[in-house]
Formats: sequence, C-alpha cells, structure tokens
Amino acid sequence: MKPVKTKPKSKDVAYCRPDYNHLVGEIGVRVADLLVDQRILQVGELGYSVTKNGGEWFESLNYW
Repeated sequence: MKPVKTKPKSKDVAYCRPDYNHLVGEIGVRVADLLVDQRILQVGELGYSVTKNGGEWFESLNYW
C-alpha cells in the first residue's frame, strides 16, 4: 500500500496528523500516556492492553 501524503489545512494541527488510522508524534504519545495514567490502558511486555476499567470506559463511548 502506497502512503497518501496530505497536508493539514492548519499548521496548528500538523503535529498531530493521523497516519494509517492512528495518531503519530507528540499528540499520540501524550494520549497514550494519559490513557495509562487513567488506568484505561496498561503497558506490558508486548505493548499496550486495555484494562477492565478501560473496557468499560470504551463501551461507555458508544462508538463501537
């Protein structure tokens, strides 16, 4: 799959541009850190996983 290069309309949001359906860069790291701080995600040997409380929180969003 060839990456699509797009430019955000505003330079103010260029640092948080999505790539392949996820946030990259500073904002992506900050969001992940906040989700860990709130015990929505936990970090393990293989990466991130959703906690029980995180699963309930995601379900409460009614997005899925």
